Amino acid sequence: MRLPAGISETIDLIIPFPLFARRLHKWLAVGVGIQAAIWMLSGLYMTAVHIDIIHGDYFVRSPAPRAVAAGRLADPVAVTRAVPGGETLKLVWIMDRPVYVVAANPVQSRSMRGQDARSRHRRDPISSSSPTTGTSATKLSRAPS
Repeated sequence: MRLPAGISETIDLIIPFPLFARRLHKWLAVGVGIQAAIWMLSGLYMTAVHIDIIHGDYFVRSPAPRAVAAGRLADPVAVTRAVPGGETLKLVWIMDRPVYVVAANPVQSRSMRGQDARSRHRRDPISSSSPTTGTSATKLSRAPS
């Protein structure tokens, strides 16, 4: 298909297609080349630097411990005894409230119960996706009942 004489001359005056294709190819090659160079340099960095530094675990800060009046909390031994087979007790903060998390034999099973540390109301289920902050754990030995 041929273009009319006036349109063909107008297109040729703006930029000839072979010249446009060469310029486009050149700039695409520069862009891909820069991207490939960055990819290669980041790969060299990943192999040269120790993996613990790359992970950035040292940037994660432990939350500041919160002060709580022990007299306002429920008795931790009583809370642990209230859970059948309860062996481990943790005081965690969930939505700005202190909560005891009691685990029954945490090595063999993953059953956990939560109980508000002030009002002693149960808070179930306790899962790893619960928003907890300021965790501190206490291992209690069960006294004979």
